[in-house]
Amino acid sequence: MTKPLHGAPGSHSSRDNAKWTAGSSSARKLTSIIGALAVIVLLIAIFTAPGGSTDNPDGEDFSTGDHHLNVVAYAVPKVGFDRIIPAFRATEAGHSVGFAESYGASGDQSRKVVRHVPTDVVNFSVEPDITRLVKAGVVDENWRNDIPGDASHKAVPFGSVVTFVTRKGNPKGIKTWDDLLRPGLEVISPNPASSGSAKWNILAPYAYWFFQKLDSDAKALGMRGNNLGGSSSGTPHATQDVAQGAEQYSARSVAQRPLQDITQRPLQETAQPIARDTTETNPLDPNHADYVAAHEYATAKVKQLVHNAFKIRPKSGREATSAFEQGQGDVLLSYENEAIMLDKTSGGRYDYLNPDVTFRIENPVAVINDSKNLEQAEAFRNFLFTPEAARLWAEEGFRPAVDLFAENRFGASHATPSSSLTDPHTTYGDATVRTSSASAQAPAGAEHSVIDSLPREARERFRPVETIHTIDQLADACAQLAKQSPTLAQHHKLWDPNSGKDTPKKGWAMVDALLFNQAKPGEDSADGVITTIYKEA
Repeated sequence: MTKPLHGAPGSHSSRDNAKWTAGSSSARKLTSIIGALAVIVLLIAIFTAPGGSTDNPDGEDFSTGDHHLNVVAYAVPKVGFDRIIPAFRATEAGHSVGFAESYGASGDQSRKVVRHVPTDVVNFSVEPDITRLVKAGVVDENWRNDIPGDASHKAVPFGSVVTFVTRKGNPKGIKTWDDLLRPGLEVISPNPASSGSAKWNILAPYAYWFFQKLDSDAKALGMRGNNLGGSSSGTPHATQDVAQGAEQYSARSVAQRPLQDITQRPLQETAQPIARDTTETNPLDPNHADYVAAHEYATAKVKQLVHNAFKIRPKSGREATSAFEQGQGDVLLSYENEAIMLDKTSGGRYDYLNPDVTFRIENPVAVINDSKNLEQAEAFRNFLFTPEAARLWAEEGFRPAVDLFAENRFGASHATPSSSLTDPHTTYGDATVRTSSASAQAPAGAEHSVIDSLPREARERFRPVETIHTIDQLADACAQLAKQSPTLAQHHKLWDPNSGKDTPKKGWAMVDALLFNQAKPGEDSADGVITTIYKEA
């Protein structure tokens, strides 16, 4: 006969039973108390962690006022808001406004707002995190329109570029995206499932390899034109002889050409060829270049990078920085402003540089449409775009919109964007924001440039840039990809449901659908290409 376990009902005397029953009751009470405390801690954490506060470093209380605004933002810009909020409170519009702030991974913060965490103003790392709020009815569809002083025309008061942060002296000699593919190198970057900075970090190399493939095809054709008696420069300009080479190249359709020459990649055996239509291609014509091959090449390279070099997955850009500070990894992919902050707070214990080809980071802001203090919320949002705020953003290492979206300048480097992908006198890499090395040290006080007007030490914290891809440029290229492969477009839902059949999505909607979508059970959708890579890794 099996005896009851000691201490269980029926094991000994009725006194033991009474003790057990009393203990169970006490345990239940204790559990209830712990549960209540957990709820309180959670509510406190929402508006304090990570890094959230109602006080600035100098001890001023931000929370008092006749009106109250809750700011929910991604993890990194707290250092900027620590300057912006007291400056706003010093204005007539803001003197009676108190603030509570919440900082965390951009995607997680966005989902909190959907769950109706008290919010008046949001500032997220990527536009899709605001799009989620539009779909939930929390933010108006016209949230980007009619903001005074908005140089971006996209409700982006500030942004940055993707930067490499290395150990002091850059002992591994890391300078390019291809360097990150070296065996044994560990790269620190957050998880794109929760972090907006992670999306920017992975968009930069994807775009680099995507346009590199298009460029190499065009340049190879230029050399082919040389062999036919064309220009000796090797640059694929539309001369008669190079055009003859283009005719020879495009004589075989996309569907007929082999894929073996796309790239020599270790993971090539895992890549599945993408179904294509029979559109003929011509590397000299951006409307008929082989975007499918470019996408396959970039995808294979990103897969190699994630599988081999990304050993950990912090939830946010700030957590990634902390991991790097604790000694993990050889290089940190980060916002330039985060690198600047790390350089200032660490006493120069790290080095950082912008790779030759990087990506423009755009961090949008929006007002919640059911804010109880809508007038004050809109006034605060508008203040973010003022010249005073722009200088404060720049002093904290962010690139204000007036520099970030300038027609003939990119911060201190005066980069110039080309007109479009359809410029017949440029290669595909030129269809970006570009600068020459001669302009990397722009003089202080250049017209309208906020960064160039900073003191020399602050100005030189912004590293030179050469080529910067943008989300709109990449979306345009993805639209060409969708036209070349309707099967791919259908699989990833790349058509705009509001614009009729065969009209591609635009901007972030296109890039997010192709690369970062997370399929939900019961929905007719597929995981994005990069989401799939991370899941497989």
